[in-house]
Amino acid sequence: NNNYCGASWIAAMLTCNEPCPRGTECRNGETCYAATNCDKPLLELVSDMLVTLNGPDKPMAAQDGDIFSGTLMDILKEVAEQEGIALDGLDLGDQEIQGRRQLEQRRLERFSMGFYDDHYLFSRPAMTISNITQRKLPSGSSALDVSVVITGDYRPPPYIDLNVIAEDSINRQGEKVVSSLRERGSRSGRDFFDRVDSIEAVAKEKATARPTRAPTGKPSPGPTGTPTFEPSLEPSSSPSDLPSSQPSRAHLQSIMTGSREDLAIGGSTTTSYGYVFNMRTTPAGPVVVLNGLDFYTESTDIVEFELWSRLGSFKDAKGNYEGWDLIASGTVEGRGFGRYTA
Repeated sequence: NNNYCGASWIAAMLTCNEPCPRGTECRNGETCYAATNCDKPLLELVSDMLVTLNGPDKPMAAQDGDIFSGTLMDILKEVAEQEGIALDGLDLGDQEIQGRRQLEQRRLERFSMGFYDDHYLFSRPAMTISNITQRKLPSGSSALDVSVVITGDYRPPPYIDLNVIAEDSINRQGEKVVSSLRERGSRSGRDFFDRVDSIEAVAKEKATARPTRAPTGKPSPGPTGTPTFEPSLEPSSSPSDLPSSQPSRAHLQSIMTGSREDLAIGGSTTTSYGYVFNMRTTPAGPVVVLNGLDFYTESTDIVEFELWSRLGSFKDAKGNYEGWDLIASGTVEGRGFGRYTA
């Protein structure tokens, strides 16, 4: 089985040194952890990010860079470990100052791409529209773009996009990141982060191109044709026949209802009669397709399962069948304590 000893679940997943099939073999204060995926290869994950600090008008000095990378690493590491990822590096690359005109152009481009539709971005002031926190333009006239490369190790399944995790961790905790930067900067006698109003992150593969600093060519000496007196009756171009080549994130998403620590032998989760959770589509994606469901059971016999659904939240609808629809049922062979049924 996949039970291994370690000081933490992450340590057990990384090393896979000492198996503990019975749950009692661990020594030196280590714990036996289940579902380590030690029978799977260890993969290296890489995220190439563009992190923007709104407010600064100059690059970070070396000491400020150390504070910045250390703060991001601590915040990202906490979230990554919840996903079963062991982060092992965060390196800073180029830094580039952006002016207000460039920031406005960038924001318009990203709005048109729908970038702000699926992220929570925090700044001061902020406004809430349809449960999405949208950023206003920063009050300052400049911002600092910082290239950041994040690396980590992980044993799938499920397969995880480190870009998505890094984006969400920084964007959803923007206020916390800025507060931590200021606090650590103050303790070190540095005032650089006092200029930071807000922070945002985007994978480089989704970052928009920067506008050129000057026109790329001379304008034509005159209009290229005679203007018409009336607008055209039809749009000047037709909509494209195909959607964009790449989705904003992977089609396949996984939901895990228990923490990794719960899977430790003797962990806090001992009995369960089922799982219940909410799923919500984005405005542009009105359909959710469930293509798989795994669960844990101590039994190694054939067990029965049922899958129920309802419109709206499960809140105030637990404990009875009214308003629920049975959408699937069947049997599956259990694989024993701490192992997925599939």
